[in-house]
Amino acid sequence: MPEKILGLDIQTDAVRAVVVRPGLKSAAVEAHAQAPVDPELGWEPALEEVLAELSVRVNLERIICHAAFGASGVSFRNLNFPFSETRKIRQILPFELESQLPFKADEILADYHLVEKGERTRCVVAAAREEKVAGRLMRLEEHGVLPTVLGVDGAALALTYLSTAQPEEPGVFLHITPFGAVMVLFSDRTLLSVRNMDGDFSGRHEQLATEIRIASRALEELAGRSFWPEKAVLSGPGAAWPGLEGLLKEALSVRVERLDLVRTVGVSMDPGLAEAWNPFTMDAALALALDQPTASQGFNLRQGPYAVQEKWHEYRGAIFRAAVLAGIVLLAFAGRFFIQTHMLETEVARLNDRILAVYQEAVPGAGAVPDPVGDLAARIEAMRRSVALPGENLETPVKVVDVLKAVSENIPQDIDLAVDSFIVSRDGLQLGGDTATFNSVDGIKAGLEKIPFLDKVTIVSADTERQENRVRFRIKARLVENI
Repeated sequence: MPEKILGLDIQTDAVRAVVVRPGLKSAAVEAHAQAPVDPELGWEPALEEVLAELSVRVNLERIICHAAFGASGVSFRNLNFPFSETRKIRQILPFELESQLPFKADEILADYHLVEKGERTRCVVAAAREEKVAGRLMRLEEHGVLPTVLGVDGAALALTYLSTAQPEEPGVFLHITPFGAVMVLFSDRTLLSVRNMDGDFSGRHEQLATEIRIASRALEELAGRSFWPEKAVLSGPGAAWPGLEGLLKEALSVRVERLDLVRTVGVSMDPGLAEAWNPFTMDAALALALDQPTASQGFNLRQGPYAVQEKWHEYRGAIFRAAVLAGIVLLAFAGRFFIQTHMLETEVARLNDRILAVYQEAVPGAGAVPDPVGDLAARIEAMRRSVALPGENLETPVKVVDVLKAVSENIPQDIDLAVDSFIVSRDGLQLGGDTATFNSVDGIKAGLEKIPFLDKVTIVSADTERQENRVRFRIKARLVENI
């Protein structure tokens, strides 16, 4: 756990920052500051002002930073994958998004949040153009800020709320600013969907209710099950807009609550800092400092060539304290260790004598052997083999996980394929599903023929499905023993 983390929220109208000291039981706010952005000068002078104010209370040298530029330029999509390996998902993310975003695959930086594992892995993906991410990181570095996480404020807020409040009912989380809103649908403490909506909703409260209805219906179609929020959680400056809470209650029949992240998480704060604290404006920066994205949880757009390769310095304080504690423990137990070692050596000698006595009793007439236990084990194994039933010594067939891995690696990645049956028995493999063309079926067959432990690959059936204009197929192959 790092010593201190700087949460930096850079918006169009202001720059806000919170320094948090994590703890085993609860975190503490060490300092916070904000400065308005001059539209003509941009956000950089405001950043310098905020950093200067923080440096009075906190040493910012080499501090860990989690930053966000609101939700500007970030798109969210729900994607499904037939595998769950992080490396594979990250490899194909840009190509999956290329057809849904106005960018080429090599221009996209994306990260995913795992929603559900199963036959298909469900993810929520955040994506931005590489050019935008690179520009923001470069300008931050010019001011001495090196963020290890480049997140999305609304998504970080929602994930922090879900992990601490753990709501059981389905709901909608809205982070509203004068320039847009981030909508998160959740159920059973799980983030299900995220939408980024640009525009000023201050005079369009009904539009927010409409967007929630649309997003709920879309999620129902995507997940294949009913969804309707029972509560709405509001955050950001828009949470304080008059009339919004009442309109959402009436339009959606939901309970509405305004988020106060300090109370929800249980963050401690000095009275002087608490007096100037406004949860509607500062919660986003606090959430960025508390949010800790992992390989499959949360969103961090520092991916690809901008991924942080070495994070050990985040934990330098904890490592040092652990090393000191380990030294003290070692010194305290050194004397006891040597005493116990002598006692154990005496006990080992006694047990060895006992083992030899048992061996000589079990094997009459046997002389002294260097390893009585090993000799007995060899004799028992020889007896077991002598009475083995027919077929017990047959080698096991190819493991199912190896078959699945080989099939996924050898079927061409460019084939549009949906698998609905995958049966592996001792004698063979049956693969069924649908694809775009008959040529794709031939491509799948050719890929299976490359697998060394499959032979006699045969297309059992391949028919066009008129309604969906897809080719349904079934392929079987003989499964031989792994070579």
